Amino acid sequence: MKKYKIKSEAVPFILEKHATKNYPLETWEGLGISLNALDEVKPPFISYGKEKGRYSDLCGWSKDDGSKFEFTINFPSAKMQEYENMKKESEMRKLMDAIQSLVDRFYSDFNFEE
Repeated sequence: MKKYKIKSEAVPFILEKHATKNYPLETWEGLGISLNALDEVKPPFISYGKEKGRYSDLCGWSKDDGSKFEFTINFPSAKMQEYENMKKESEMRKLMDAIQSLVDRFYSDFNFEE
């Protein structure tokens, strides 16, 4: 279900408690807020590669280091306060642990060690 947030220019005209909320359209309509005052919240996504200017590093292999794949985790709708909370080491550790378990399962399908 899509979620929406108040556009920056509309914030002064609504109750402060709704200024940072992401709700489904039905909730906003129930509050009497027009679609014209809302922006769609884009969900987080993973993209393949790490941007470097106009180019992306994707992957590589070397005899000494093995395989390397680059990914970027995007949070396009994150506000500054959300970013500040997410980037804390303890929160990044939780995310890394969750990703690591998926990578371990993925790799086990391709591990051909003798």
